[in-house]
Amino acid sequence: MSMTTPNRLLDWVERLDGEVLPRHPALAPDFGATSAQLTWQLQQDPAAVLGLLRRASSVRHRHLDSRLEGTEEALIMLGRNGIEASWSELPRGDELLSGPALERYFRCHARAVHAARQAQEWVRQRHDLRPSEVADATLLRHVGELMLRAHAPQTMAEVDALAADPRLDAEAETAVLGFTLQDLAVSLGNRWRLPHLALEDLSGVRPLSQRTQALSLALRLARVAETELASAQLPAMFDALDAYLGGEPGHARATTLETARTIHAQTPDPVGWSPTLGLDDRPTAPPGTPGFCLAPRPDIRARVEDELRNSEFDRARLELLTRHRLDNREAVMISLILTGLHDGLGLNRTLFLRPSRTGGELQLYLQRGALGDPRLHELTVSTAASPLLREITANPPAYRICQAERAEDRLPGALQTFNGGQPCLLAAIPVHGRLAGVIYADRHFPDCRLTAAVAREFRRICELGSQRLQALAEEKHHLS
Repeated sequence: MSMTTPNRLLDWVERLDGEVLPRHPALAPDFGATSAQLTWQLQQDPAAVLGLLRRASSVRHRHLDSRLEGTEEALIMLGRNGIEASWSELPRGDELLSGPALERYFRCHARAVHAARQAQEWVRQRHDLRPSEVADATLLRHVGELMLRAHAPQTMAEVDALAADPRLDAEAETAVLGFTLQDLAVSLGNRWRLPHLALEDLSGVRPLSQRTQALSLALRLARVAETELASAQLPAMFDALDAYLGGEPGHARATTLETARTIHAQTPDPVGWSPTLGLDDRPTAPPGTPGFCLAPRPDIRARVEDELRNSEFDRARLELLTRHRLDNREAVMISLILTGLHDGLGLNRTLFLRPSRTGGELQLYLQRGALGDPRLHELTVSTAASPLLREITANPPAYRICQAERAEDRLPGALQTFNGGQPCLLAAIPVHGRLAGVIYADRHFPDCRLTAAVAREFRRICELGSQRLQALAEEKHHLS
C-alpha cells in the first residue's frame, strides 16, 4: 500500500479498497452452531461481517445484480466452509496494530457492536421481521472509521486530537480528511456492494424509515455513551428514543441500559470505556471546553460566492448527488448556500427549513453539520407560536441574529430545543414575494461567538442564494 496520504474521498476509497479489517483476537465463532447462533457470534465482530459480505457479494455479483441484505443471507450462500474460510483470512488486530492505535481500534470495535445490538433490539420491539439486517447495517456504518484506524492510525490520531466532544466529530473529520467518516463508510459500501440499508442517507433529505431511524439513533447513542464529556446529551437521546419506541417515559432508558449490560456481559471488555457509561445512575461530568472552533475557510466562501454569482453548479450538483443521491436544481443551490455557511464561514449547524404544503409550519429540507442530532429528523417548526418567526417569515427577505437571553428572540419550541440556548442566525428567503424557506445557522459553543462580521457574511451568501433561487423560479415560470 502506498505511504502517500490521500487528500480526496475517492483517493481514500482507492487506497482502502484492497484492505481488510482485523478481527478481535478474543472472539472465535463456533462454525458448527445453528445458523441463528452463528449469525449472532459473527455480529460480535464488524471485521467478520464485512469480510463475509464482501466475499458473498463478489460471488453474487457474477450471477445476479441484486445485493445481499445481511449476514443471514450470506451464510446461506457461502455455507459453513465459506464462512470459516472468510474468517481465517482476517488478520488478528494485535498482529496489525499495537499500543494506543490498537486500543482506539478496539474502542471503535466495541462501539460498533454496542450500536448494532441497540438498534437490533429497538426494531425488534417495533416488530421488524429481520432485525439482524439492522444490526449488520449498523456495524457497517463504522467501516469508514475502522478502516482508517486499522490502516491509517496516524491520520485518525489527528482527528481524535480535535474531536474532544462528539458534537465536533464531523467538523474534526472534515478538518483533517476533507470529508466525514460516514461519507467514507458509504463510499466504501458502494464500492463493495454492501447492503442498501447500510448506505441509506441519514441527513434528513428524505424521511427516515423505521429501520434507518433506529440505525441513526444507535450510532449517536453509542458515541455519546462513550465519553463522560458528552453524556449530558443523553436526556435528549432518550426523549427521541421514547418517541421512537412509543412507550411510557423512561421505557427507552430502561431498555437501553438492559441491552447495554447484556452486550457488556457477552463481548470482550472494551479498553478504556464501558458501554453503560452514562446510562446507569453514576453522575456524569459537566460539559467541558470544546477542542476547537470550526475555522472559517475563506477559499471555500469565495468559491461558493463565485459559483452563486455565475450560476456554476456542476461541482455542487456532483457533490449533492454523491452525498444524498439527490439531483434537482433547487436542492443544488440550497446545498451550495449551506456549504458556504458551514465550511466557508465556520458555522457548525446550518439548516434549510421550508414551508409545509399546508402552511403554518417549517420542515427540514437540507442540513450541513447537524447529522447525528437525535432531534433533527423530527424537526417541524410552528411559526404561529413564535413572534420572531412570524415577523421574519411575513416580511422576507429578513435577517436576524438571535440571542437566547432576549425574550424577543425566543425560538419556537422544537427549534429552541434543537438550538440549546446558543445564539443563532436566521434568514427568511423569498421567491416571487413568497417565503421559499428559512435558513438557520449556529455555533455549538459560547467560546465560538457569532460576530457582526460573521452576520454580514451570512447575509451576503443568503442574498446571493436568494437571487439564484429567484432566477430559477422565473426560468420555470417562462417554461411552463
